[in-house]
Amino acid sequence: NGTVIASTDPECVSGEYFTDTDITLGFVKIECDLRVKKQGAATVLTLTGPVWVEGNVQFEAGPDVQVDAAVGNRTVPFIADNESNRLTSSSISVEQGTSFTGSGSPKSYVLLISQNEDAETGALNNVDAITLAQSSAGDLLVYAGHGRISLGNSVSLKEITGYLISLGNSAEVIYESGLVNILFTAGPGGGFTLNG
Repeated sequence: NGTVIASTDPECVSGEYFTDTDITLGFVKIECDLRVKKQGAATVLTLTGPVWVEGNVQFEAGPDVQVDAAVGNRTVPFIADNESNRLTSSSISVEQGTSFTGSGSPKSYVLLISQNEDAETGALNNVDAITLAQSSAGDLLVYAGHGRISLGNSVSLKEITGYLISLGNSAEVIYESGLVNILFTAGPGGGFTLNG
């Protein structure tokens, strides 16, 4: 139930859907890479529903990503999944200063999902599934079940789940009380292992 921006459509004809102006997306499949760039004081990407990108996603120069207020207490998934290339594609890059905001409800978040599998298959291509650069923050949940997530200095998140996770200096993951457990099926007592 949504719109398809095909690889042959004008937005994707160059292989990349690029925007540096305020834009609203939701219930859409984009059959190419997506790049959202902050221009001027602010560039706002408003999410009204799920977004599926068949390629890579890049948030460049710190745009604002927000869930539309009409969405209410729901979380909106933003998915990078190129089913024909999950080794060197299907990644998400979030550059410095990008902010994420829910709808205003305490249960609303942006959920970044990458289906990149490079880490699980031996990291032959050295591709991060999700990269969050310095000072990225907000109502953000991050998932890369088959890939590596790299967090830069001073990143602040609400939840993170990944095959491999690399943390920069002073990066914080602060699980909110009452946050729905995405993959810890044992509930708040679910655990993890740190390898040195």
